[in-house]
Amino acid sequence: MSKLEKLGALKRREGSYFDSGSSFATLRKSLSLIHSEVDNVDYDDISYVSSGYAPLSVKLVQHVTSSGWKGREDILKELPGRIVQVQQSAPQEPGQNHTGTSLSSRLNDPTNALRTNAKPVLVVFFVGGVSLMEIAAMRLLTKMASFPYEIVCCTTNVVNGYSFLASLE
Repeated sequence: MSKLEKLGALKRREGSYFDSGSSFATLRKSLSLIHSEVDNVDYDDISYVSSGYAPLSVKLVQHVTSSGWKGREDILKELPGRIVQVQQSAPQEPGQNHTGTSLSSRLNDPTNALRTNAKPVLVVFFVGGVSLMEIAAMRLLTKMASFPYEIVCCTTNVVNGYSFLASLE
């Protein structure tokens, strides 16, 4: 426990962890991280993967892809570290000027031979590791008809409880 405290993963705190003053409490409310009643047959939320808890990383991806961060700086304030957002555009084809059509409009053109019915790809990077539960939740999110992207997860490591604790030694 002392190593987790030195790492910053645990903090000494008076009162309950669910107190309204904690960062987790703010994120839990803002992003609806905990659902007390999960439907095991007709699931409609990523909290289905863990019987009631939606991983924070997956909820962040879901939120930013649906509505962006504009007006939701309160969520970003609760996250440790620096936030960097990069949006990549499609490279121009040789001989095309800056006023050419976008890649998405070319793919949506029914006369285009390259058109596919697949969702656009969203690449999510996990530096330091990702849990199998987070990967399962990302897969479920991709399968949802309302989610507009196919997610590809890239990570430096797949972490489980044992490997995480072993890394603290």
